Amino acid sequence: MGLFENVKNYVTGGAADVNVLISNPVMTEGESLKLAITVRPTGDTIHIKRIYLQVRAQEMSSVTHILYDQEYTIDEEIQINAGDEREWTFEVELPTEVPATYIGRHFRMHWAVKAGLEMSGVDPNSGWQPFVLNKTMHYS
Repeated sequence: MGLFENVKNYVTGGAADVNVLISNPVMTEGESLKLAITVRPTGDTIHIKRIYLQVRAQEMSSVTHILYDQEYTIDEEIQINAGDEREWTFEVELPTEVPATYIGRHFRMHWAVKAGLEMSGVDPNSGWQPFVLNKTMHYS
């Protein structure tokens, strides 16, 4: 790979493709979020300081409130050679007091995950991947 391509990847975060596959994109209360993270270099061998997963719940209306935000370290100090692909599986237990997914007329509750690589330059990531958390409503 040429020098300019390496510089471009360093500046844009394009050194690797990061993907999250959610095994159960629609969850019920008490169920764990199960997912797989895959990483593939787009060019030369990459050196990763840390792979992380971020889980977030946002209440969105005219303003956005982050109600839950948790980051997990999946692995550290990894080298992936050009042409190779690595996969990690992970399971997340969400707290029982977190709100369910909701889409209404004036606001919505949105859940999503994002995997990222901490490495030199701009960190490549998967972008936010949505999932649904269903819960039983209890009325008094």
